[in-house]
Amino acid sequence: MNDKFIDYYKILQVDPDADIEVIKAAYRKLALKYHPDAGGGPESEEKMKLLAEAYAVLSDPEKRARYDAERKGRKRVIHDEKANEESEQAKSKQTNTIINLALLILVVALMRINPRFGIITALILLALYFLRPRKN
Repeated sequence: MNDKFIDYYKILQVDPDADIEVIKAAYRKLALKYHPDAGGGPESEEKMKLLAEAYAVLSDPEKRARYDAERKGRKRVIHDEKANEESEQAKSKQTNTIINLALLILVVALMRINPRFGIITALILLALYFLRPRKN
């Protein structure tokens, strides 16, 4: 298989749990539609190559088992990457919340000591908050 993962189930438009008869029927239907001799269009030759490759893998039990294992592994990696990203975002939000709370406590404490100094500090913090760089 290539570096770029090809989803043979999507190519044949079948469910990953499909049995061999469903795979055969899907292949035949799509082959009739995209066969170059049937006037499948300019990309029909490439489409037929993909269909044949998908059918060759999914119709052979050993090849299909290897393919399914690789497919499952790739899905797990993608899932783990998403989970890590979500975890990092949650940590970032938590850190921001703690910082904001600490700044609020600082402003309240300063206002008790000297209201004018507390208000000036609050205005500076608000300005910094609104002028901070934003993530896209």
